[in-house]
Amino acid sequence: MQQQRQQEILQEIMEKTTFYKGKINHFLNTQIFEQDSLKAKIMKSKQNIAKKTNYARIHEKTDKQKNFRKNKSRKERKQQKLQKMIYKFSDLQIE
Repeated sequence: MQQQRQQEILQEIMEKTTFYKGKINHFLNTQIFEQDSLKAKIMKSKQNIAKKTNYARIHEKTDKQKNFRKNKSRKERKQQKLQKMIYKFSDLQIE
């Protein structure tokens, strides 16, 4: 009788341990999945940041070039023309 009671108690303990092992494994699997999804989100956001900064740098350079051309004053353009003419004239005189 006592041995039968011990068997029942042992059986209960085994059932509970397998139940809790399943719960623990499920919890660990969900934790791993959540960590992987967070890592993936972090990687994706880093890639997006890199793309945006590269895009901004490229367009910043082109914008600066465009603005530099646009923002030259008339005076500067005239001076450049005069310098070119002087350079051509001096070349003609040398020959």
